[in-house]
Amino acid sequence: MKKTWELIHEATKKKRKVKENVQRLNLQNTLILDSSEIAETFNRFFINIATEIEQKIPPANLMNEITQAEPATFFKYDPIISQDILDVLSQLQPKHSLDPTNIPMFLLKKLSHQICMPLKHIINLSLESGEIPLSMKTAKVIPLLKSGDPTDVNNYRGHRSLVLGSRPDGFQNLVVGGLDRYLPC
Repeated sequence: MKKTWELIHEATKKKRKVKENVQRLNLQNTLILDSSEIAETFNRFFINIATEIEQKIPPANLMNEITQAEPATFFKYDPIISQDILDVLSQLQPKHSLDPTNIPMFLLKKLSHQICMPLKHIINLSLESGEIPLSMKTAKVIPLLKSGDPTDVNNYRGHRSLVLGSRPDGFQNLVVGGLDRYLPC
């Protein structure tokens, strides 16, 4: 598949974007050159941007809709089985890129039978307790320049790399699938 895209890009004379580290940022008319300060600036920006956007959205009164809905009389989540875990792991792209816990995807895929039982146990415990382990809520966020001045932090968007358990194409789909029968369409 990678070769196919390389041929398409070559045929259309489209150059691949080269990801470069951000060398400098301009924050409130102060030039930041230190890589640790640049990383911390992006960290603060991506942490706070959601709150800033949320504050601009007018509140909605959903309590009426929630209180008028028919409550479910019984809710029991079917446990995840080993085959579910193996199915998700088999769909991983065998990339050498690291997830936030520094485990390459190709290794997770290769060791799927060895890690299946511990993953199943962790996910089922999470479903039973209603708590998600902190390590599964972690993401590595990489700033990608959208357009404009590369020294302006507002011209970047965050690209996230998720831990296996929180990937939307993986175990989240298993959980959502189990909830579907309890939620009205």
